[in-house]
Amino acid sequence: MLSKENWSLPSGEVCMQRCKLEYKQDRSKKVEEAFLRALDIVERMRKCDAEYKGFFAGISGEYVEPGASGALTRGKIEILPTGRNFYAVDPTTLPTPAAWKVGIETAEKLIKYYLE
Repeated sequence: MLSKENWSLPSGEVCMQRCKLEYKQDRSKKVEEAFLRALDIVERMRKCDAEYKGFFAGISGEYVEPGASGALTRGKIEILPTGRNFYAVDPTTLPTPAAWKVGIETAEKLIKYYLE
């Protein structure tokens, strides 16, 4: 059974060692980006013990830090570490550039309509 005492990431460590070897041999931008992303993922995974801490804080009526929601399988690494009070919509991603453009056009048309 997984517990705080036996929590480790052997596959993550193996991945990091492979990335380091690859990075020593090939310092291209693509490999560097993959290496930095792998470092970020491993660090976020190490913080996942916040899951049970957040759970117990929540049921005790304590503050639980907010964080993004989503699925790791869809590439949403920013949801790690888990155990936070997730929000459904990430305000940093809204509005999209397309929605912003439509909003500007709509506002301009509305102002023009009322000025006529």
